[in-house]
Amino acid sequence: MNKSAIQTELTHAIRCHESGNVHQADKIYQHILVSDPDNVDALHYSGVIAMQTGNPKAAIQLIGRAIALCPDRSVIHSNLALAYKENDQFQPALNHYKQALTLNPNNPVIYFNIGALCQSYNQFEDARAAYEHSLRLNPNQDLVHHNLGNLFLKQGDVRAAIQSAQNAMQLSPEDPKLQSNYLFSLNYSIDHSPEMILDEHLKWGQKYAPVHKQPFIDLKNKKYVLDMFRLIFGVILWQHLWMLFCVIMIPVVLIFTVIQMSSVRIMLQIVLNS
Repeated sequence: MNKSAIQTELTHAIRCHESGNVHQADKIYQHILVSDPDNVDALHYSGVIAMQTGNPKAAIQLIGRAIALCPDRSVIHSNLALAYKENDQFQPALNHYKQALTLNPNNPVIYFNIGALCQSYNQFEDARAAYEHSLRLNPNQDLVHHNLGNLFLKQGDVRAAIQSAQNAMQLSPEDPKLQSNYLFSLNYSIDHSPEMILDEHLKWGQKYAPVHKQPFIDLKNKKYVLDMFRLIFGVILWQHLWMLFCVIMIPVVLIFTVIQMSSVRIMLQIVLNS
């Protein structure tokens, strides 16, 4: 195929790809690569399809070939980073995200992806820094607020988690998943009453639960539900208090034990030397 025919085929393949017909798109990409093995776009997009269809190793090979031919395109580095992440290779993924940032330093999506990568490997401080940088570049990203809220919750900062969940909800007020995440964060709050938390859960249920002939909850039984909710809330609170007690007391017990053992050893030495 000549260059004009290849470009026509590539345009058609991209349209198939964007419409979700990935198998047809990949056939066209492969056909292009038979005539033009070094076609950067065909290599790149074929690698993206390999990743989308659960083959990150093939994606790494194909997108890697594209980068070798064209190392100055940020989006290709980002997709190669994602392929490495899917293949559970943290450091190569991070390296290519950083290369993508070098080429496109003001792209908030790249910072979001770095945050998601670091969070998935429990590198919470690096994840938080990346999310916050992403939000400085573009504060209107509901998923960044959502992920940041989950990160805060894992770190035990419930107030910050609730605030981030509320920020996400304000940007996408009709997204049930974001509202559900807000409710989940509320369950750990000591600043809100059990009645308020229950009411928020009921509002979500009435809005998003499947439509029934009966109401989502019989208000006659609301007292029973509230009592059960208080019980669950109390159990969660006592669990956290017990964990806090253990964190404080275990070092004290260990220190006391070491002192006792040292005293016994000294006494034995005195007895033996006498």
